[in-house]
Amino acid sequence: MTLYPLIIFMMLVIAIVVYTIKEYLKVDSCLDAGGSFDYELQKCEFDNAEQESNT
Repeated sequence: MTLYPLIIFMMLVIAIVVYTIKEYLKVDSCLDAGGSFDYELQKCEFDNAEQESNT
């Protein structure tokens, strides 16, 4: 019995998990910094008026 299908399946699962965690951390770090994450543009945005009042 060959283990290649199992190894390929496990590599695929690991790749999906890593991608998901990477996206989660990207959003989480944005929110932790006080920004809001725009999912359509895939970027972190800050409200300039809010930043000016905090300084």
